[in-house]
Amino acid sequence: MDWQSGTTGARRMACAVRPVATEPASATTIAEVEAVYVWALCETRSAQPSGTLLPIAVHLKPVARVEMPSDGDWDNGRVKEMFPERLHDDLLSDGLTNKEVAELETAVRARARELAVHQ
Repeated sequence: MDWQSGTTGARRMACAVRPVATEPASATTIAEVEAVYVWALCETRSAQPSGTLLPIAVHLKPVARVEMPSDGDWDNGRVKEMFPERLHDDLLSDGLTNKEVAELETAVRARARELAVHQ
């Protein structure tokens, strides 16, 4: 699976996200939000599913785009440039608790069931 381009196709993927923060942190309405930082769990929907859990930056302004770290980004430190410093512990060091991961796993399975019904 090429996570950057989604080459397995939308029908074969299911994802769930856990929002962590927004940019700016002081945003009180969606109109003020420039980016949302999330933990995302995406899994292939196949006989032998595989998946990945990683932090993602969803930029809403000025142009909508999704930014997720590749293996090389972790190795060369570029991943730290993708997320505000205030979120480095939450997104790059500490990660999620077992309970939070379990909640994402439950949500991604529910999403996979929804998608299977609509095929």
